[in-house]
Amino acid sequence: MAAFRAAWLAGADGIECDLRLTRDGAVVAMHDATALRTTGDPRPISLITRDELQKLDAGRWKAPAFVGERVPTLHEILADLPANKMCVLELKEGQILVERVAATLQEIGCMNGEITLMSFDYPTICEARKSIPTARALWLFADYRNIPRTSCGSVGDWLGERVHEADLHGLDLGFSRYLTPKLVADLKANGCDVFTYTINTMARYQRCLEAGVDAITTDFPKRWRSEG
Repeated sequence: MAAFRAAWLAGADGIECDLRLTRDGAVVAMHDATALRTTGDPRPISLITRDELQKLDAGRWKAPAFVGERVPTLHEILADLPANKMCVLELKEGQILVERVAATLQEIGCMNGEITLMSFDYPTICEARKSIPTARALWLFADYRNIPRTSCGSVGDWLGERVHEADLHGLDLGFSRYLTPKLVADLKANGCDVFTYTINTMARYQRCLEAGVDAITTDFPKRWRSEG
């Protein structure tokens, strides 16, 4: 939560977090499959209850200023979302997580902001689009080398077809040499929103501007705000 609040102070348009389920079905923000790196507890999140997780210190690893930070639930994150801001939720698990997220959003809504759902797993984001139709749904994609090469269209056309098949809103692309103005133009011609991650250097930022992406994920929102 300290990181999210720092993002708002830095002028970010939104925050992004990864979601997993605890043993007792609570939706919590956690990137890793285990709690080891950020709390010192080696157990998988799926084997820890919400109450057990809340007792762990998730800030000490970062710096003394963050001692006492807890792993937040989705409910807590949404309750703290400022008006007209975006909350981007990466789904790290499948159908049961989608159901729990849908139930949470139905219970409390997105408060004053806007929800965007993402997943690297295509079936999961397809299911999320059906279960939570009011949210924006983006397919997280970085595996460019395994895109089928055909004579009937471009990489952008192939990705655009996958987006349209599931009635998604677009893609969140991993930054790489494949991120070109042509790819972005092809995707937009197919009606896709185009996000990209993770943009922490000036060189990457300039590439994104040149490519014409719609949004970036970054650890330094204030830096790019100052660049206009």
